[in-house]
Amino acid sequence: MLNLSKIDRLSTKLQIMSFIANFHDNIHMVTPQIHAIITASRSVKNSAKLRKLLEIILAFGKCFEAQHLL
Repeated sequence: MLNLSKIDRLSTKLQIMSFIANFHDNIHMVTPQIHAIITASRSVKNSAKLRKLLEIILAFGKCFEAQHLL
């Protein structure tokens, strides 16, 4: 214990070693979640219904601005 107490920044070094040791497991744990986010993002990006809704909202906004300026 006396020798361990002489090591500079022991806590930080142990945290780094733990991070490195668990990195592979952490990657495997989050990979499915990342793929789900990518799939959902592509679905939203390619959604024809969402595109149509945004076009309607944009047209409504332009109409509202035109009336407000009069």
